[in-house]
Amino acid sequence: MVLVVFCVSFGSYSEGKTADKTNRWTYYGTLNENQFYFDKSSIKKVSNNIISVWDMLQFKKEITLSPKNDSRTLDSQISLHEIDCSNHMHKLIKFTTYNKDRKIQGNYYSQRPQNHYIMPGSIYQLLEKEVCK
Repeated sequence: MVLVVFCVSFGSYSEGKTADKTNRWTYYGTLNENQFYFDKSSIKKVSNNIISVWDMLQFKKEITLSPKNDSRTLDSQISLHEIDCSNHMHKLIKFTTYNKDRKIQGNYYSQRPQNHYIMPGSIYQLLEKEVCK
């Protein structure tokens, strides 16, 4: 079972720069009451204009997978992204979902990740702003 939780919607968001208590994750925005963080130490230059970065999506409420067949719940998701800073493009490479006890609930890896334009007003525009400085 592959669950794709990929947030590119245009819900209301806010931005900020407050680090969480572990100092690994730096808050960069909120979308539909879900909070997004990125790991500054994970920022790597892939090529001239492309940056890779890990981010974490912390769900406001746990998400229950198919309740009829599966009692697993999701609390957070950690994802690897590539951001093309020159062309304002985004690529999701892989992600892992976790429950509230930090146990892995699912993995996704794309052998051929697709580029998507970073839409103005999206959460990924806030991530681009942070990593393409």
